Amino acid sequence: MDSKNDEKLITSYFEQIKNYLYGFVKDRELAKDLAQDVFLKALGKVRKDASKNEVKSFLYTIARNHALNFLAQQKHTLDVEKQDLQTETTEKADELKDKVYKILENLPPNYKKVLELKDFENYSYKDISVNLGISEAALTSLLNRARKEFKKQFLMSVAPKWAVAVSQENKNQELLEKIHPFAPQENFWNYLNQKTIDYFSSIYDRWDDIKDEFLKKEVISNLLEALELQGNEKILDIGCGVGKFVCEFPIFDYFCGIDLNLGLLKKAGNQTKNVDFVCGEMERLPIRSNSFDLLFCNLALHHAKNPQETLKEFERVLVKGGKLIILDFVKHKNPDFWERMRNIWLGFSPEELIKELKKIGMGNFSSFVNEKNNNYPEIFWIVANKK
Repeated sequence: MDSKNDEKLITSYFEQIKNYLYGFVKDRELAKDLAQDVFLKALGKVRKDASKNEVKSFLYTIARNHALNFLAQQKHTLDVEKQDLQTETTEKADELKDKVYKILENLPPNYKKVLELKDFENYSYKDISVNLGISEAALTSLLNRARKEFKKQFLMSVAPKWAVAVSQENKNQELLEKIHPFAPQENFWNYLNQKTIDYFSSIYDRWDDIKDEFLKKEVISNLLEALELQGNEKILDIGCGVGKFVCEFPIFDYFCGIDLNLGLLKKAGNQTKNVDFVCGEMERLPIRSNSFDLLFCNLALHHAKNPQETLKEFERVLVKGGKLIILDFVKHKNPDFWERMRNIWLGFSPEELIKELKKIGMGNFSSFVNEKNNNYPEIFWIVANKK
């Protein structure tokens, strides 16, 4: 919704929502402030084709929840403040304060002013509207835009650089909103891990059919034939799922599959005495260094939170002369495919990936880009040896 539509929405329903909230708090001025908060939550979330009854029902639901939350918060304010004092160190609090003020200084002047008056100095909506010379409806719309911009800048300031890169490349601020300011890296990892687990848990029984839509079976068979395997290799499969890839190898010394999804690994089971399936992250492999002759990363690298660190882990667990085989999507600009597949990255440039592999001591490269299949992004494979 634009600012004019925002103001129209506020003007149409403000009195009704304010009176409804008065029934909870029994204070006219407080009900007015809470009503402004309700519209801040609602702006941008009302469908353009929603009927008047749907809009009204939506606003009343937000108002009720907001009133109940406010009353509960008032009841427990002292306990919460005591808990915050115990858990947040002075150093962290000062660091957060510095970030907040730096962001404020870089906001547009009208955003900075309205945030200072409302969120820092706790002026009423009525006083702020008089101070700024605008209507209360226009104030609510302005405050909504200012808070959104502040939130975006704040999340960018506390996020790891790679997390910011993910969100910017995919235009997905939802990812950054999962970050906690005092533990950004670990919280973001946990969120992305769960995102991947949930997706593959829902489609694992259909994964082969989904994969066949964009990856021709002969691509894998041709790749394995080109490797000229001897049958005595120790093989590591990254992102193994339910373990079907092991069936591509008639003979091997040892096979280990790594996946983050424990549910899928339980379905894989131990198929023979020289096959294991282990729960772990590709960024932090639970594997000893110099352990495997072959490492396959088959349509998994685009799920890596930090591809550079992941490649270092791949190199670490390979023996000298061991082969790394990466098969993935060529970098594309297909957000619908990205959303459907729950990927983190929109594929990779094979040339850029080879540059990264050279930095960590890999060499003797060969690569191939497969033609598009069913209008899906192209798929490449790269083979490299550990020096």
